[in-house]
Amino acid sequence: MPRDHQALQLAALEAPEARWIQKPTNASKGKGVRVLRDVAEASVARDHLVQAYLDRPHTIRGHKYVLRLYVLISSLTPLRVYLYRQGFAKLASEPWDPEDADNPYSQLTNPDINALNTRAEVPVEFIDLERYRAWLRDQGHDDARLFARIEDLVALTAISGVDGLRARSAEVGADPRGGYELLGLDCLVDADLKPWILECNLSPSLGTCAAPEDGGLVEERIKGELVHDMLSLVDVAGDHPPAEGSTLRPCWPRPGPRRPGRRLPAPAADG
Repeated sequence: MPRDHQALQLAALEAPEARWIQKPTNASKGKGVRVLRDVAEASVARDHLVQAYLDRPHTIRGHKYVLRLYVLISSLTPLRVYLYRQGFAKLASEPWDPEDADNPYSQLTNPDINALNTRAEVPVEFIDLERYRAWLRDQGHDDARLFARIEDLVALTAISGVDGLRARSAEVGADPRGGYELLGLDCLVDADLKPWILECNLSPSLGTCAAPEDGGLVEERIKGELVHDMLSLVDVAGDHPPAEGSTLRPCWPRPGPRRPGRRLPAPAADG
């Protein structure tokens, strides 16, 4: 917004039953996010965006969730992207209800929003990706296929922004071969187990959000290992040996002998 407001109106006319979700482009902690029943409600203020609302999410025990993925860009020339093997499923604190569009506790998974839900026995719950993938397999799903598609989306997300990142580096005189950026990608999985990247966050929170008994202890350990591996990989101080069982693996480009782990092939043309 506002330059795409007319395009939004046209899209809404073509899909009158569709819903939309609006969010500010430069905010955090779920501030300003809301589901729109009608695009006439959309703000045309600058730096807001509107996305198609995915109305058939996959659920865990009836609760909507998104996957928080951690991505490290360690070089722009050449583009080098690492995807952390661990991460979290972040659950909404109330069961998902498509008719309850105004209830943030069933529609949004942001822990800062759900922490305010005094009705919920477990307002903030994190499930690490290892447990999540095991649960998918127990449900008869192909977790390897899902995460192969997620890895393609991660690579495509980085590729889509690399020209802008390189241009910005040139403006400030930064060497595109060095530096690094840690990203937090939120990925929603729909009822057909198709992944969708909802947003890409700079400077993702590395604090512990969940209570100890609701995933907080695992969250603290995984985030600590993430920071350790990131410092080791970019060699910030030159004295960070990789953590035992390091889980940062190259996502892009195709593998060479430099580091252990499986790199991804080029993403398929259809994403």
